[in-house]
Amino acid sequence: MFKKYWLIFFIFSLFFLILVAGCVSSLSKRPISSNSLGFYEIEQGIPQYSQSVYIPKKGIIPPPNVPIISSINISNSVCDFLDIYLNNNKAYATYSDAKQNYKVMVKIYNGKQWEYLGTNPITDDHAYWPNIEIVNNKPVVFYVDRKNNFSVSGKIFNESWNYIPLNELPVSRVGVLKTHTKSDTLFLAYSDLTSGGIIAASWKNKVWTILPAINRYNQQILDLALMTIKDDVYVALIDSSNEYKILVYKLNKDQWDVVGEFSVIDYLAGDLSLSSDGNNPYISYITYKDASSSCKVNVKRFNGKEWKNIGNPYSTPGKARFAELQIVNNQVLLAYADLETQKPTVLRLMKDNWTAITRSADSKGKTSQLVHRVYKNFSYVGYLDEENNYSAVALPLPSTELIQSNY
Repeated sequence: MFKKYWLIFFIFSLFFLILVAGCVSSLSKRPISSNSLGFYEIEQGIPQYSQSVYIPKKGIIPPPNVPIISSINISNSVCDFLDIYLNNNKAYATYSDAKQNYKVMVKIYNGKQWEYLGTNPITDDHAYWPNIEIVNNKPVVFYVDRKNNFSVSGKIFNESWNYIPLNELPVSRVGVLKTHTKSDTLFLAYSDLTSGGIIAASWKNKVWTILPAINRYNQQILDLALMTIKDDVYVALIDSSNEYKILVYKLNKDQWDVVGEFSVIDYLAGDLSLSSDGNNPYISYITYKDASSSCKVNVKRFNGKEWKNIGNPYSTPGKARFAELQIVNNQVLLAYADLETQKPTVLRLMKDNWTAITRSADSKGKTSQLVHRVYKNFSYVGYLDEENNYSAVALPLPSTELIQSNY
């Protein structure tokens, strides 16, 4: 009887050992599937057994952004009316060249240096206020042409520079010219020295649409700025009336509505700049004369009802010229030429205070005229270097990555 049960117990035990050995063997030989990322096998002292140990995934750190401009000298000759544009990892610049009788030049940065884009100069005579934009991936330059009685002319580059027909635009003697591009539509605004008003138009698919004129009753326009937010078009101007008013207009179908009016009586104002956070317009300008605010930048934001100062008013460190405002990723960035150091300075708004993110050593020379653009996490400043024969310069400021989404 006992031998019978012993035999049964022996057979059952043998079967159990075989079963356990088979399971352990299958575990040690299991394939590593595509779902086992983050695991690796550590072999132990027992040959038929291995242990899976979890290793946390390391965060993927993208390579740092690199500025698309490294060679900063655009031109070594005396320049005027510098403008720059950055698009599709390319940098473009236009200016009037004194050595070429102030004809307009256009250059592109080829990754190592600035070179002429097509045959240059692109004008036959003196030209002022050249503005460069990219429309449907084609460089476009508009300027005030002395040969054409100081009216607006334009050219587009498609293997060579070709004139853009402007027959639809009113014939005007132009003072100040500004352009702005939204997607495949170019907007243009300029001061009419005859009427004292503003003429505006849009250009899309080679067709001009003339926008309503802004009449300022023969008051000469000292400066203007142009911007779009979604489907809305904004124009800001400074007239030469006794009050030197700054007015901001918004296009409402067939008329311009005044949405901002800043009387700077007893001051002089200049260097208008418009920008937006995608929903709200911002304006910056510099006031002069008054001791408490002389050469300080004012920045205001429109909330739909009123304009309010952002940052403490007149709080920009130092005295300023040539201010230009840019807003990217909800970061408010203000560039200007510091009158004390004569260096380009870039400020970032931190809560209610302007914080300089550049140093005097970041740039060379002395600043005369300035343009500010932000592209792929870098703030690019173009200026004319007074210490170097008013040559044109463009460089990233600061030279390290500037804008990050977690700021």
